[in-house]
Amino acid sequence: MIAVLLLSLFYDRFFCKYLCPAGALYGIITKISPFKVKRNPCIDCGKCTKNCPMNIDVAKSTTVKSAECIDCGTCINVCPDSKKYIGFNFFNKRVNPLIVIIITVGVFFGSLMILEATGLYQVSIPSIQQIEQEGKFIKIGDLRGSMTIEEGAKSTGKTLDKFYEIMEIPKTVAKDTLLKSVSAFVTDYDFHVMKAKKADQ
Repeated sequence: MIAVLLLSLFYDRFFCKYLCPAGALYGIITKISPFKVKRNPCIDCGKCTKNCPMNIDVAKSTTVKSAECIDCGTCINVCPDSKKYIGFNFFNKRVNPLIVIIITVGVFFGSLMILEATGLYQVSIPSIQQIEQEGKFIKIGDLRGSMTIEEGAKSTGKTLDKFYEIMEIPKTVAKDTLLKSVSAFVTDYDFHVMKAKKADQ
């Protein structure tokens, strides 16, 4: 962490550019994305480059192909005449920035819905009723502090006694106690630390 902080003094957004795995994924998506910022010959005021939050030299690009481009549209917004000089293109056809936003949001939430429907990704934690009806138990690592001890046991498919044992909670603590409140009855007890420790159970 110290090395990253020091290098960040000399290299802009060092972690994001060179170490962040999410940044690498987004960079690949940017490269293959059909959405591109395209620029026509203009008055060379340089505002697009000066205002780019990713420090891309937009003014020297006909098509912004940098993996660092996040399609934020800042370069378009600051242009004196964006309708003439710069804009979003989709397969070389100019599109309204609002359409880009709508499609992006649609793809993001649509992907989450598909992943959850196919069981490849769990977006939300099921309710106690769903767990009891469907028998799809969660892991200790997915527990919420707002659950009671009893709800935690039911959610993970454990007996109440076994849950007390796994979570190292004394049985003197009432079963209707919120997991995040166990620390009020047990000295030095930290629900989040315990949850992380027993995450896969």
